[in-house]
Amino acid sequence: MRIDYRYLIQEIESMTTLDGFVSTCLEIRDSMLFYDKELLLTAFGSTLELLVVSALYWSGLESEQDLQEANERMNTAMKNLRSELSQSVLPMDVHYLGEQYLRGNGWALELRSPLYVKTFSEYINGSESSEPVDVCLQRAQELFLRGENKEALGYTALVGAQVLRGAHIRPIWFRVGHPRLQLHLAGLQTMANNFSVAPYFSFPFEDVTTERKKRKRNLGGTVVDLGAFRNFRRDAAGYTDRRIVIEPDDLDRCLERLQEDDVDIAELRKSLEPYRSQVIPILQGAAKAWVGGGEDEPLISRRALQILTHWGEKATADAALDVLVHSDPWDSMFQESLHALQTLGHKAVPAVRRFTKERPEGPLPILLADTLSRGRPSKRVTSLLRELFERSQWGKGREVIGAALARMGGPEEVAYLRRIMDEDPAEPRSLMDELQTILDAKEENSRD
Repeated sequence: MRIDYRYLIQEIESMTTLDGFVSTCLEIRDSMLFYDKELLLTAFGSTLELLVVSALYWSGLESEQDLQEANERMNTAMKNLRSELSQSVLPMDVHYLGEQYLRGNGWALELRSPLYVKTFSEYINGSESSEPVDVCLQRAQELFLRGENKEALGYTALVGAQVLRGAHIRPIWFRVGHPRLQLHLAGLQTMANNFSVAPYFSFPFEDVTTERKKRKRNLGGTVVDLGAFRNFRRDAAGYTDRRIVIEPDDLDRCLERLQEDDVDIAELRKSLEPYRSQVIPILQGAAKAWVGGGEDEPLISRRALQILTHWGEKATADAALDVLVHSDPWDSMFQESLHALQTLGHKAVPAVRRFTKERPEGPLPILLADTLSRGRPSKRVTSLLRELFERSQWGKGREVIGAALARMGGPEEVAYLRRIMDEDPAEPRSLMDELQTILDAKEENSRD
């Protein structure tokens, strides 16, 4: 079947006028057994979204230029709808309905539009990432947490291109992903679900060259039934954000147990062990879920951090440090993160070194030094503590870092600290009392 995307754009332009919005909403209302405003707006928004992604697909098969031109026309149409629905002279019921749409489905579609365009661009250029979906999502999660939304969108689009080819998005990302990542993933999964049941597509798609050859074999005429698009959601044929269906596999079912209240963490860890290489990026993303507001309670984040710590994964340190920055000392995740860093010991050194260089001020570098000094003896930890001590000042944490260095270090560090205390003593000298006590104990033990 061959569809000219220009007909789809004309329908989009028709729906995104004030008259088009009102008439389409009335058609949807008349088809409903029980009127519900939110469902009506969902049906309107999802029908419009289906038209948008369909137009992008068919225009992308034409060329990259057609894809960009289609995108420009559709952006103009959606901006026009926003402008018309924002008028204050509209009838009260229309104004209210329009305002609700712009705050909900309309807002979501405008946010997703750049992702859809980039997704189809990646697909038609054959530049889907060779990295697994979960690795791309973990990187997108990191970037969204840092506020680098444009770069995060790039990784999410790589996921979208793989989804077009039939890749699986794990349901747990809809729970632990950054809120903006969840919004985009809901769009991608809804798109995939709709493509899979729509009569116009053979989904999942093959590579773009093969899809273009299919198109050339159907040159008998342009076929488009816009009425079918408008009625696509009747009889539960279509999907929306409210109805995202993902068939879980064995790993998905294991990951679901992260949120169970009475799960045995050792048993859960054992069940995930066979999938260890696959699950590490997922657990990394889950460990930071609480940081980005991906979940209200830190249960999943805490369990993910515990599993990664037990496995001794270096990436755990980055997740733990992010949690420390965004939580308070009385939060359970704060203490869990300190425990993870202490347990990791020398494996946490690279991440802590980067962190303390980026954030040399404040209490966290001091707290990190004290935490690492209470773990297993390590030359790498000792080296890091000495760096932190040399960059610090008395009265601003040097005394605590010095005590940490004395606790972790050997005779060489003891001699070094004695020399510094003589050459550059703290004022008042009482600041060095704890450090002095630890050094005395170290020297006494060495004589024994």
